[in-house]
Amino acid sequence: MTLSSIAKHPFSVYRFSAVMSILVLLPLAGARGAQTGTLGLGVVLGAPIGFDAKYWLSEKSAIDGAIGWRFETPNSHFCGDDDNENPHFDMDNDEDEDEDCHSRTRLDIHSDYLWHFDPVAVPRGRLPFNIGLGLRILTPDTEAGIRIPLGVSYLPESLPIDIFVDLAPIITFAPYGGADFDGGIGVRYYFGPGANAPMNHRR
Repeated sequence: MTLSSIAKHPFSVYRFSAVMSILVLLPLAGARGAQTGTLGLGVVLGAPIGFDAKYWLSEKSAIDGAIGWRFETPNSHFCGDDDNENPHFDMDNDEDEDEDCHSRTRLDIHSDYLWHFDPVAVPRGRLPFNIGLGLRILTPDTEAGIRIPLGVSYLPESLPIDIFVDLAPIITFAPYGGADFDGGIGVRYYFGPGANAPMNHRR
């Protein structure tokens, strides 16, 4: 069964989402034993809307991953009111054109390696900026692309959480080349007795 066929059946979508969530989050959870409290789990709102995880490898580096739903509007580049207004109209590709001219929901799975730096000191917590490199997969109509995430997060001194905002340009390389972006705002909760470990990583 292909990724596209999975996405057309609701039960298969939920089962596939659960499996991919495990595949994305399990490596992060497995690493938790190396330094208790550096694993954060939470939610992200934007593109996509879903679940997010982050594991701090050191003071300056981390791995994050997310899985969620991406809501797409019709592609006006391929849609027109009639044949004359649509420069891409092709009598042999009505089905493909129809798909491009309707809103749809796609599964977004991505993971990144992040580098952090602290250009601004805050009195009650930490405000690290980050840049990274990762991979994004979209389905149905499977696409793969390279993510270049840029973001900032705030880690309060007294709470085991972080609040983050990120924007990630995407360079699509399969099945065709192109450009896109992901972005969102979210919150993560860090577990364990050392849950403030990310905040305590100082310059």
